[in-house]
Amino acid sequence: MSIMKLLDPILEVWLPTKWSRWAVGVTILLATFATRLPEFLPLAGYTLLDQQKLLVQILAPTLICLIGTFIVLNLVVRHSKSLKETHSNEIEELKKTYNKQQDKPEKLTPVVDESFVTQSVVLDGKKFIRCEFDRCSLVFNGSANFGLEHCNFTAPKLIFGDSAGITMFQISKMSGDPAFAKMIEMTINEYKTDKKQDK
Repeated sequence: MSIMKLLDPILEVWLPTKWSRWAVGVTILLATFATRLPEFLPLAGYTLLDQQKLLVQILAPTLICLIGTFIVLNLVVRHSKSLKETHSNEIEELKKTYNKQQDKPEKLTPVVDESFVTQSVVLDGKKFIRCEFDRCSLVFNGSANFGLEHCNFTAPKLIFGDSAGITMFQISKMSGDPAFAKMIEMTINEYKTDKKQDK
């Protein structure tokens, strides 16, 4: 395994864009060259004392590193803001989609007094009333609303498929970031509040 493959996870966190990595590389090259700058100044007609050479040898790389660090940080911050804005837009789109589904009147197919044992039951578009679910997989695909009233469950398993699965995957992915985790929590609380107001 190459060193770059080992460093990839670290680089993706600290230097997430190719431009930030390029900036680091260029900064290192320029700083390395700057340490030898006193050797080239006489060729340009500049004569330096030993103390001046030492000062240039220290200050030039330091200045280049500071400028390079500023550029890299600026690139990383801009990327982070762009990523956060993208995720915020995705959440807004999810909220709009959810609200449209809530506002759209849907007629659910009633399923009354049924018993389901060790099977997959698709919830979309159905309203289960007084049903028994014994070791069943309850599948929600996100294509339509569903209802559950006075049902009993024994060792159930909830599965998100299709659009609902994509939504859950994206939310779980974003929840790894503390900032987005807080945003997701606030969004869920908003949905709960809206639901109470509807009632």
